Amino acid sequence: YFAEQMAPNSGWTGWKSLGGGTEGAPNLANNQDGRLEVFARGTDGALWHAWEGAPSASFSGWESLGGGVYDPVAASNTDGRIEVFVRGNDGALYRMTQKDPNAGWGDWVSIGGNTTGAPAVGTNQDGRLEVFARSADFFALRLRRETPADAAELAEKEDSVLRRQLAAATRSPAG
Repeated sequence: YFAEQMAPNSGWTGWKSLGGGTEGAPNLANNQDGRLEVFARGTDGALWHAWEGAPSASFSGWESLGGGVYDPVAASNTDGRIEVFVRGNDGALYRMTQKDPNAGWGDWVSIGGNTTGAPAVGTNQDGRLEVFARSADFFALRLRRETPADAAELAEKEDSVLRRQLAAATRSPAG
C-alpha cells in the first residue's frame, strides 16, 4: 500500500494498493527523470519492483528481478542509475544496477560477505554510494567506492575494490 501527499506541506490521500504479495519493508529510489521506483521482497523470495509511468502518475504492475533476497535497499548514483542492494539467501551481499538511467536492469553481482539483517545505503557528499551491513560475527561492514566512477570505470574496478574492503573489514582486530 502507499499514500501520497496531495500538495507539498499538506494532507495525505487514503491508502492505495499496489497489489501483489510482498514480505518485509519496501524501499524506494528516484529515477533520473523523477519517477519513483519501489522494491520489495515477494512472497516467492525474489526481488520485485514497480515504478511510476511518469512523475506522480500511476504505478506499473509488479515485475520480478529474480534472486533469493532479503531486505532490499536502493539509491541513485551520480549518473542517475538506481542500484539495489540485498542480502541473499546465502548471507552474502548482492547488488543490481540499472543498465542506463531510467531503464533496464543488469545482472545480480555478489559483493560477498556473510551478513545478517538489512543493509543500509547512503550517498557521500561527493556522490559515492556507501553500503553498511552487519556481519554474522557482529562487526559492522562498510563498503564504498574509491571514486564516484562512471559506469565503464565502475564495471572494471568495483568488485575488486569492494572485495578488498570487505576482506579487510571482516578480519578480527587481532589479525
